[in-house]
Amino acid sequence: MVLKNRPKIRPEKETIDILIELIGLIGLLVLIALPMYYYPELPDQVPHHYGADGTPDRYGGKGIVWTLPAIGMILYAGLWYLNRFPH
Repeated sequence: MVLKNRPKIRPEKETIDILIELIGLIGLLVLIALPMYYYPELPDQVPHHYGADGTPDRYGGKGIVWTLPAIGMILYAGLWYLNRFPH
């Protein structure tokens, strides 16, 4: 198959590449740290959805605050892996 003949390249990281990865990692840590810090203060029921007029129309448990950090970790891990093996 044609895909087997592709060269395995390992480009060297430039300063900007390292800086972008560091900013991404710091952003991920903040995305995890903020819910950890404020979680005890949250009420048991938090709004999950807002209507067109801006009033909440659906409530649920406060565990929903972990959705975005979980998505962020999955995206960061996937992009980190793809960056390590560009071939």
